[in-house]
Amino acid sequence: MANENFPTWNSAPDSRVMLPTAETSSEIGIQHGFRQRVRNSLRLLRNVALIALFCLAGLLTASWFRSQAAVELVRAHADAIRQGQVERAYALFSSDYQAGTTLSMFRRWLVQQDSLSGNHDLRIWDRSVGRRRAILLGSFESTRGRSYPIVYRLIRENGDWRIDSLQLRDSASDSLPEAERFLYI
Repeated sequence: MANENFPTWNSAPDSRVMLPTAETSSEIGIQHGFRQRVRNSLRLLRNVALIALFCLAGLLTASWFRSQAAVELVRAHADAIRQGQVERAYALFSSDYQAGTTLSMFRRWLVQQDSLSGNHDLRIWDRSVGRRRAILLGSFESTRGRSYPIVYRLIRENGDWRIDSLQLRDSASDSLPEAERFLYI
């Protein structure tokens, strides 16, 4: 006979020791299975996020390298203008631009742009580069310390980048319409 002070294997619910039954064992199994699925899902999500991050880093790196030739051309153009090498700067324009604007016309325009002639600290802060066209947005500082926004539009000719147009923001007030505040060449 069982002693009342000691629980038996088939104890009543009010006894001190409760052994797992089939119901509690299945609940524990369900909870364990659920936790395992959550852990697996979180691992999968982490792995997918890491792969996406590596892909994004790869695309940004490829985009940066792809646009470097265009940026180097724009920097060479700005350097040539600053150094007074007008012929070298003019040679970096596209054949279409050169067909519509002679070297003497470019010289006259450049004389009127004293801010561009004294440019330094050219910064390219946005770039959109495709296979045949590129747009580079940036700014430069003049010798007077004033910052001027500039937009370069480039095209590919015979595999090389060439400047198709240059848009320089004039020092006109902001009350002018957008089209009048920019000088096109």
